[in-house]
Amino acid sequence: MSEDAGSVIDFLRGRFGRMDERFDRVNARLDELTTRLLRLEREIVDLRREITGLHEDYVGLAGRLDTLDRRIARIERRIELVEEGA
Repeated sequence: MSEDAGSVIDFLRGRFGRMDERFDRVNARLDELTTRLLRLEREIVDLRREITGLHEDYVGLAGRLDTLDRRIARIERRIELVEEGA
């Protein structure tokens, strides 16, 4: 093998070695980003569950307020604070 061919091979080995290192860094970064994305997806699911729970609480409270409103109206009519037609 000639000296030129040897230097070309050495050059190519160096370039491919650097490319391999770069691919390794890119793969490591991709793994890190994938992990972070999965964590974010889990947090979004948890937030949706919490929001659903808050909606359920709101519906329950709205029902209780409606019941209290009806009871207060009935009490006001009984003690004649308001007229029957109002």
